[in-house]
Amino acid sequence: MERDETRHRVLSELARPSALAPFRIRNYRFQWPADLLTSWAFEMETLILGWYVLVETGSVLLLTLFASLRTAVKLTALV
Repeated sequence: MERDETRHRVLSELARPSALAPFRIRNYRFQWPADLLTSWAFEMETLILGWYVLVETGSVLLLTLFASLRTAVKLTALV
């Protein structure tokens, strides 16, 4: 009976890996936070530049144009 429970537990663990399993790999533990911080930095840059455009020009139209151009550049970079 005990053997069946152990076997079931082992099969269960193989079928459902932990969401944190990738963090067992050393390089991934460094890569993931670096990517997260880089993405955050790009978003902050967009926010700050947009704020600058709005404050300097006072034009929501120019702010929209700026944001549209940044988004278009990001989308073309994916291709």
